[in-house]
Amino acid sequence: MGLRRSTRNCWTGWNSSLAAGVVSYDSVGSDIKKEDTSEAAYEATPLAQVKSACDGLTIVRDNLGKITAPSLLITSRIDHTVNWERGEDITESSSGPVEQVWLEDSYHVATLDNDAALVESSTVAFLHRVFGS
Repeated sequence: MGLRRSTRNCWTGWNSSLAAGVVSYDSVGSDIKKEDTSEAAYEATPLAQVKSACDGLTIVRDNLGKITAPSLLITSRIDHTVNWERGEDITESSSGPVEQVWLEDSYHVATLDNDAALVESSTVAFLHRVFGS
């Protein structure tokens, strides 16, 4: 399922929930695989703010084709917050080259997870390739 379809379906659910007076859902909480590590997380997810963020995603999605600069996409294979298939829209729609790094041992908050060193080294290497030493 691509970003376009899944985002639209989520908005429908959120709009219906907001119209019914639901103001928040339980938080996803900490999405880190690494033992004895957690992130600071809100107790609830405010729906109006999520809808606002998703409205912004529409603008991003509709303008992906205008991106001509090289992009780095770092994706966890198991992510309880964002479906990794959404990255396919970025790689397929961007007009610039997209380098994708797959994380095999981290969840959503990869910078605090088992692949943190890979995130850092991949980012630094990408920046060196794009901007020079």
